[in-house]
Amino acid sequence: MKHTNAYDVFPKELVEEIKQYYSGGYLYIPKRDKKERNAEICALYERGVPVKEIAEKVGLTERRVRQILK
Repeated sequence: MKHTNAYDVFPKELVEEIKQYYSGGYLYIPKRDKKERNAEICALYERGVPVKEIAEKVGLTERRVRQILK
């Protein structure tokens, strides 16, 4: 599993907040629930958001977003 620096992913303020509760080790953050993610994809598409923009927002490829929408 690849490790990523939290400062490269999250806003500085959020990292500082997390550090108040947990510091100095590995922290597992579970993936987002697929049903919730897919519902968001459908809602964005119904509001007219382009597939490319949806893919960037949810971290998927455009091809995968199209598959979910089908």
